[in-house]
Amino acid sequence: MKQNFQIKLKESGFIKPYKGDLDMRFSIDVDLLQEEIPKDYRKMIVSFFKKAFEDNNPEYYKKQYVNEENKMKEFVFSVFMERPDIKKENENISVPDKRIKIFFSSYNPEDGLNIYNALMLKQDKIYKYKDFQICPRHIRLVREKTIRGNEVTFKTLSPVVIKEHKGDNKTTWYHKLDSEAGREQFGINLKNQLKAGLGKGCISDYDEIRYEVIKNKELKIKHYDIIVNCNMAEIKFNAKPYILDYLYKAGVGSNRSRGFGCLDIIKEG
Repeated sequence: MKQNFQIKLKESGFIKPYKGDLDMRFSIDVDLLQEEIPKDYRKMIVSFFKKAFEDNNPEYYKKQYVNEENKMKEFVFSVFMERPDIKKENENISVPDKRIKIFFSSYNPEDGLNIYNALMLKQDKIYKYKDFQICPRHIRLVREKTIRGNEVTFKTLSPVVIKEHKGDNKTTWYHKLDSEAGREQFGINLKNQLKAGLGKGCISDYDEIRYEVIKNKELKIKHYDIIVNCNMAEIKFNAKPYILDYLYKAGVGSNRSRGFGCLDIIKEG
């Protein structure tokens, strides 16, 4: 269910208050000041977001990244590039048109409001990350789709990470979604995510969730200096509409706030 909040939206060149139903999904057009970005570009985008959060609202930044270690966040993003040139032997990705597009989605309106307002303050300002420079240009709200039924097929806009910890959490496995072990761990992680995000009062609804992997492609991606197995997939879910709405907005899997597990709806029913 959408909520009414106070938000500052930039219209006609100035920022004014807006009150009404909020879509916490938007896109950011970003210019690159060079023709390359690092293969671990998600780390760069997270660094940019954190700087924007800190400059715009230091208390919110502390709440998300300082006060509680490993706090689960209810936002997700994906990055799109037009015809990137990716070579195994190179540390960077060539982006000839020097542009990327970031899609951002949030289940929690507070997150969406903070990142939107933070990005508005960074619009047309250069951000430097190591040897790379980026500049956010256009920020556009994207109309969210309303889920009314119990069956939705999603496609991943960014890869899904299925992480499994063992024992003291020093040993980590990254699973394929089309393996039996991967599907089992995906289900475990999904329930844990829902309990943390929606609460433990609806465990019976979580137990009724059914999903089917329609197609999957395994990827190996450099992330924070390690190689992570992850999955670009189409997944059909059967669940209560409020659960499907949560997954649509918050994403699914591990490392969502680091650019993994962003979803879009292919079809409903």
